[in-house]
Amino acid sequence: MLTTDTPVIGITADTAAHPEERDEPAYMVRRNYVDALSVAGARAVILPYDVERAEDTVAMIDGLLVTGGRFDLPPDWYGGQPGRENAVLKQDRSLAERALIEAALKRDMPVLGVCNGMQLLGVMHGASMIEHIPDEGPHALDHMAADTPAQGQHAVIFTPGCALGAIAGVASARVNSVHHQAVRSAPGFRIAAVAPDGIIEAIEIPGYRFCYGLQWHPEYGVSSADGAILQAFVEAARLYRQPRMPDSAS
Repeated sequence: MLTTDTPVIGITADTAAHPEERDEPAYMVRRNYVDALSVAGARAVILPYDVERAEDTVAMIDGLLVTGGRFDLPPDWYGGQPGRENAVLKQDRSLAERALIEAALKRDMPVLGVCNGMQLLGVMHGASMIEHIPDEGPHALDHMAADTPAQGQHAVIFTPGCALGAIAGVASARVNSVHHQAVRSAPGFRIAAVAPDGIIEAIEIPGYRFCYGLQWHPEYGVSSADGAILQAFVEAARLYRQPRMPDSAS
């Protein structure tokens, strides 16, 4: 049941052709993002691409979920290779998501980045990118092999003593995997989990109440860690919301 302290989570969207009017673009969000947040006790709203009004947008929410998508960040944001073959860019989306993250962190609002969302968080805090994981050599796992993200693809090992591992409640977990790029280590964040091949699978940004990135998709609920992380995100948003409620001073 929704109550006055139910946190509102803003979800970033992808764009695609409208299913009925193919010449009309539409904002698109998979339903399981919304359903997973609802199960965790939040309501979700879809956020538009509006860089100029990013501050106003985050003023209406209590937490920001930056979703994944099958596209790449602009390579000039991290010193990458321009014009790389098979690169898929969505400049308007990336610009909007970066503005939303900046506005949210300025307020110390809880932020969770998923897949591309984690990569954007990492790049915003100094990361360069592995632009194509298979190019790292024969030791690299196939991080795009899952037929469906509902399946576990490989393990992640949480960094001992990290906050995200404490939230997950396990030392390792099975996760899905649908990405061909990954962040490299940088001083602006802590590595919270890695895959067996050393690819960074989760990060935490220090200095904020809740700011994490996951390279996998927790909305599919592949393991208990997924539900625990989403629950902690929603609870952080609830605590963020409470002082802003009209009766909080009474």
